Amino acid sequence: MGQLVHTLPVDEGVCGVTILADEIYLVRYKVRDQVEVYDVTTYHLQRRLTVRLHACSLTDMTSCEHNRCVYIGDFNGDCVHRLDVQGAVTR
Repeated sequence: MGQLVHTLPVDEGVCGVTILADEIYLVRYKVRDQVEVYDVTTYHLQRRLTVRLHACSLTDMTSCEHNRCVYIGDFNGDCVHRLDVQGAVTR
């Protein structure tokens, strides 16, 4: 059986998580316009990225190593946001 090694802070529930370039990208239910970025080894918070394109219902996310970006679904916006590793956002 597996063993729990690390946990992330449990401030609010998580609605999306993915890994890109040795970092964990996480979206929480409460803070809908921010993506938390954690180090994949230490699990320490590295930075917060803001998705300011009227993002109010971020639902899930995935990543693409080839394009070096994260894709985030937005239910109310009926769209997908593209967030690159520097924090630039397009809809």
